[in-house]
Amino acid sequence: MKKVLSFCAMVLTSVGLMAQSATYSGTVTVVVGGAYTYTCDDARYQLTFADEALNVTIEELSIPGTIMGDLTVGAMVIDNLTYDAEMGGYYRDYTGSDVSLTLVAVNNGETVINGNYYFEKVGNILVTANETGYHIVHNMQPGAMPFLISFTADVVKASDNVYGFAGAGTEADPYQITSADDFKTLGKLITADHRGTGEYFKVMNNIDFAGSQLPCIAVDGIVEGKLNNTQWGFEGHIVGNHATISGVKHNLPQGGAFQSLVSVLAEGGSITDLVFANNNELNTYNYAAPFAALCAGTIRGCANYAKITANSAYAGGICGMMMFGKGTIEDCVNYGDIYAMSYATGIVGGAQSGSSITSYEYVVRNCQNYGNISTGRGTGASGIAGSVGGRILGCTNYGNIRCVAEGETPAGLYTAGIVSCPTRLISVEDCVNEGSVYGFKMVGGILGNDMKGDDGHAAVVGCTNKGTVTCVDSYVGGVAAHTARIEGTLTLRECRNEGVVTAPDTTQLAGNLRGDAIILLENCTIAEGLPALPTDPDSQSIATISLDQNTTAISYDIQGRAVLRKQGLVIVQGGIRLLK
Repeated sequence: MKKVLSFCAMVLTSVGLMAQSATYSGTVTVVVGGAYTYTCDDARYQLTFADEALNVTIEELSIPGTIMGDLTVGAMVIDNLTYDAEMGGYYRDYTGSDVSLTLVAVNNGETVINGNYYFEKVGNILVTANETGYHIVHNMQPGAMPFLISFTADVVKASDNVYGFAGAGTEADPYQITSADDFKTLGKLITADHRGTGEYFKVMNNIDFAGSQLPCIAVDGIVEGKLNNTQWGFEGHIVGNHATISGVKHNLPQGGAFQSLVSVLAEGGSITDLVFANNNELNTYNYAAPFAALCAGTIRGCANYAKITANSAYAGGICGMMMFGKGTIEDCVNYGDIYAMSYATGIVGGAQSGSSITSYEYVVRNCQNYGNISTGRGTGASGIAGSVGGRILGCTNYGNIRCVAEGETPAGLYTAGIVSCPTRLISVEDCVNEGSVYGFKMVGGILGNDMKGDDGHAAVVGCTNKGTVTCVDSYVGGVAAHTARIEGTLTLRECRNEGVVTAPDTTQLAGNLRGDAIILLENCTIAEGLPALPTDPDSQSIATISLDQNTTAISYDIQGRAVLRKQGLVIVQGGIRLLK
């Protein structure tokens, strides 16, 4: 017998598993009479490996809606399964033994079955090892029942499945999320010690939250509720399966920080192919977004239809803010209206910057916005991204963007069709704005204000504005309005403006391409018929312009052209107008 057990251990080792005494859980498929099939998500089996056998304890199982009614299968103990080499697992035929089972069936409120039964016709069980746990096949025909009942389950060690979900948590066999309570369980059990690292959670069906709040998974990773104290996040994968979340009522306008499905999505974590319906209500204080409040991971293929409101800063149709210099948002779309006091955007409100961020690997790719965007203070409204550096690639805005809601007094800064006020921007490439853009100051069809970059160089490449761009004060451009870089440059390369740009007659800081003349132009075009504006390029050169003694020394841009600055006076050699 020891040789048999040694051979069994060798077989188990070959699939990456040793015989482990523990409780195992998983989904069981129940077939009654070979014709009626039912599924239960949390079947539990206690497997105890003895020296010469396997003992199996099967916990009570409830199977609602069977042909017999709501069926309760009582607990069973089946001892002394022995290894069968031909079957490849532990097996016992317990027909005619003292093994028994209690069955209770209730149909329309009436108990139609209630008894303890033995197995004179059929009773057998086979347990085989697989890559993640065990495969169990259990056949029975209790008492005088005229048909066979078969149970088939794939189970994993219950201590590894702390959630009680069906599935094994792998990409091939993900944990199954079937209800709002499952999401809430996930929210409770993701901790600093168990971050869901590498675990997969598949949303199996549309989920109605029935007026309850989002679970805010990993919210405790934000120590003392402070952004810069964010220490850990969810490292698993939520596979949305194109399911829809509806019925959320999450109204915490004053105390609700970092409120989202996932509060912190860490690097390595992901949310994919999930839909947030238009009947959801999400009204919180800051970093408001349906899928992730903070993100250093990946959000892909998600769609939002709901109105999102942040009563302070940073609201996004997909994500509130990207973190730690990381994060990718791609192939996402927003249809909902977005509002925040500052930085309201169709896709992502902002991205963390500062001395703690050593590289800016933020990417927003192939995203679209159809929602209308506005802010309360007039700062940071945009179709795709707010104060986000890194790269914005292949995105399109169709929504109307306003610094403030219609009818309110215009105010604030940084309003744009694509990105309002990026810090450490690398590039905006192949983006299109088709919505109207209305702002007070620093208003751009593609980019509002290129905030910082210092010695670095950034570019807006291959972008087109087709929407009207209206500025109440100054700095307005059909493509980009302003740059605040000190030594570095912002270049518009192969960009085009087709939308009407409107600014007060009193400002010279307006152009069909740029509002700030220090922004460099390469192979950019302006659609025919648009009225000329002060910063539009022409053939005038500064070669004949005399400089007074107070003008600062000449510096040179990346193309080798002379650049002079003096109290708002900017003179750029090679076809750029003199501004006052």
